[in-house]
Amino acid sequence: MLFAKQVIVFLLAFAIILGVSLGKGQASSPSSPQELLQMVNQRFSTLKDYKCQVVSTKYTNSKPKQDGHKYFFQKPNLIRLEVNIGKDKGAVAVYNKAGKVRAHAGGLLGIFTITMEPNDKRLQDDDGSTFINSHLGGTIKDIEKALVGATASIIPPQGDQKAYQLQIERDKRKDIIFIDGQLLMPIIWDTYQNGKLASKTEWKNLQIDTGVAENLFSL
Repeated sequence: MLFAKQVIVFLLAFAIILGVSLGKGQASSPSSPQELLQMVNQRFSTLKDYKCQVVSTKYTNSKPKQDGHKYFFQKPNLIRLEVNIGKDKGAVAVYNKAGKVRAHAGGLLGIFTITMEPNDKRLQDDDGSTFINSHLGGTIKDIEKALVGATASIIPPQGDQKAYQLQIERDKRKDIIFIDGQLLMPIIWDTYQNGKLASKTEWKNLQIDTGVAENLFSL
């Protein structure tokens, strides 16, 4: 009888411990797109620097056109971008401590370096996004804007897939943003128009707080 009581006590204790563990696990998992984005914002607020390879692919008539660059970022807002894929291969742009953008083209024109103001129109993409907001903090703000007035849902990591899927739908557009489950940073952003993949942005080999050298932000 004493043995039976000991077993019951042990099982009760195990159940309590298991319940606490599960409760903690559930608490750390986002229950809504807004909660997931809050976790991503919090992670970005604590990082000091990061580096990665960014690859952007646009699909026109189902034909992919790809551009890519190495990207280095250090807070508060130092940026270095080195184009290594696409027509501008060899070009480099740096946003330095003086609040200026220094840049040179690839190829033979690489011997000429120019200085630009951050708001120079030459530093803007077709969609209006700017070089100085090209870091992941800017990407997070873009996600926040996309969520406004849209239908959104999240799919937690499953099996070999170690990323959350944040799905945002509005009219004929659907965005699927993959958030790394450990880094809590965007690693892929797919945009669909009328059910067809229109563009893909990938942040490959994302490394956070590895100590990006300050001399990278001089040109």
